[in-house]
Amino acid sequence: MSSDLKHHTISGYLKLTHKIEKIDIGPPVLYYDLAGVHFFTWEKGSTSSHSMFYPEANWEKPNHKESPSHLLKKMYTGLLVNIEFTNTKLITPSFEVRFLPYYGEYKGNTLNPLELAINLSFGKHK
Repeated sequence: MSSDLKHHTISGYLKLTHKIEKIDIGPPVLYYDLAGVHFFTWEKGSTSSHSMFYPEANWEKPNHKESPSHLLKKMYTGLLVNIEFTNTKLITPSFEVRFLPYYGEYKGNTLNPLELAINLSFGKHK
């Protein structure tokens, strides 16, 4: 069996924040929890099955669509750490690391993505 599928999701998540005032690099904001939900998931692509021994098992679907996607779990939780440098005037950079254990499952393998994000905030801070 083979497949060339693209998995899509529309999801949202909630971050809980805690601000630490006494650190030398400026007052960073640390986010320490993350929970989210996939509102809609779907997959599109081609899939097929071929067998030498069982000709009735041979099939091909060039326009395969599946909704919801079997790859992504409906809800997920994880850990998120963010450091925001607020000592700048116009641009406030922050670095975010997200770890999402048991985010999904593909062919019996559990997906545990680790993400790194760089955020830039523009504007003056009061």
